[in-house]
Amino acid sequence: MVATPYVSQRFREIDLALVKASAWGQADPELSAYLAGYLVVVIAGVFEDCVEHLVCTRAGKAGDPYVETFIRSRVQQTFRNPNHKNVATLLADFGAVYKDEYKKQAEDEAIEALNSIVTNKNSLGHQGVFKSQVTVSDVEGYFRRSSQIFDVLEDVLR
Repeated sequence: MVATPYVSQRFREIDLALVKASAWGQADPELSAYLAGYLVVVIAGVFEDCVEHLVCTRAGKAGDPYVETFIRSRVQQTFRNPNHKNVATLLADFGAVYKDEYKKQAEDEAIEALNSIVTNKNSLGHQGVFKSQVTVSDVEGYFRRSSQIFDVLEDVLR
């Protein structure tokens, strides 16, 4: 379970959205498909925001507000689609040790789930909801499994 209060709060927002979407879409498969699509977009955005938050918090430990501002600006401009590869690449900017430690600790199941969220988000944007096969239940599973990535990030960026 993540320890960073900001990340925990954002994850609670996702939990609430998952509960509501599950209930709302239960009787209507078409509505459920729309909700699942909406959820992968929201979760990808929250994950992107939370990775940025953790990186910027780490940058703040340098004690130089100009360095922190610079890093915050660069991360916000360049970090998109928070899949495993992009997270590892971002961490590599701190040094190979960060990337290597992340890759060592991140579990395959969490990596696969994280990548599924981003892949489904991108697929929705390019192909539309009717070509999507993801369900609210799938999305909930992806979220639960991928959240381990944030435990790893908290550890690596300590």
